[in-house]
Amino acid sequence: MTYPKICTECGKGALRKGLCSKHYSASYRKLHPSYHKDYKAEWRRKNPEGRKLERESYKKWAARNKEKLRVLSAKWRKKNHEYVLAKAKEYNNKNKAKYKVWRKENRDLLRVHERKKRLKRSSAHGWHTAKEVAKLWWRQRGKCAVCNISIWDKYHEDHMTPLARGGSDHIHNIQLLCPPCNQIKHAKDPIKFMQSLGFLI
Repeated sequence: MTYPKICTECGKGALRKGLCSKHYSASYRKLHPSYHKDYKAEWRRKNPEGRKLERESYKKWAARNKEKLRVLSAKWRKKNHEYVLAKAKEYNNKNKAKYKVWRKENRDLLRVHERKKRLKRSSAHGWHTAKEVAKLWWRQRGKCAVCNISIWDKYHEDHMTPLARGGSDHIHNIQLLCPPCNQIKHAKDPIKFMQSLGFLI
């Protein structure tokens, strides 16, 4: 059987069976997954220094290809959704106490994570960071934007124009409220809400 001299995958010069070296290696790994995995594990066991070089090389590649890595990671997670969920559940069960401490120490990061999940569900535009929220906290002098009581670390990030009413997630649409005020406001129109409290005519 004769094979083309051009790689059928990328159009570069073919090395073997109509594939360039990169795509030939990829097809071989796909056809012999256990052999490739065992070979790599054995090589790493015999070459600990080589393993370190591998990690350093990967870090440099990841730094140069952040967007590509993000796309590949998302694609892999989607393809292996059940495996990812099982691993996450297993990890959480093993590290409940550790995770509880981490949650307590990283409330701002958790708020950002929860907000991103809500935004994904609502398809709202814009975004803001934990750093911008910290600056907003200082601008509000650590007080609720509605009732003016001290909020310290117990506050909610409120969208002045709610996401349900077409509001964005930009920092200019965010105010920090105490939990009771935020629960009362909920998804109400901001002007009508302030009028109901007697702040606006």
